[in-house]
Amino acid sequence: MRPTTILITSLATLTLTLAACGDDDSDSGATTATATVAAATADADRYCALTRELDTEGEKFFSGLGEDASPKQYEAAERRFITRFTRELEELEQVAPQQIKRDVGTLLAGQRERAGLPSTTTVPESEGSAAESRIQAWDKRNCDS
Repeated sequence: MRPTTILITSLATLTLTLAACGDDDSDSGATTATATVAAATADADRYCALTRELDTEGEKFFSGLGEDASPKQYEAAERRFITRFTRELEELEQVAPQQIKRDVGTLLAGQRERAGLPSTTTVPESEGSAAESRIQAWDKRNCDS
């Protein structure tokens, strides 16, 4: 599976996971206030729709790369994809449910890093893989495929 397709699939997973998660049972007033503000901007339906759109676009976008594409070719293609879909990827991060927002941010930062674009954080491979696994599991449980 191509790195971008993995990211898009992971992002789709994030959308559905949020929809399945219930209220934050935290006893902290500050945490509850933060969760309330985040919930106001989170939109699981929109998030899920965006992940589907991005997955479809990613399949089209990367269909020209063959199995024998070099890492430099993947990096260049990923950079073009991120540039082309910057607005959608930013919206995806904004509407991500609070429960998975960190994972979405991790995956997007990792994608930017792989594409050779500026990123505010470095994402260790193990952290990216763990975020991806959580997203995929959430997607499987919650998104209509």
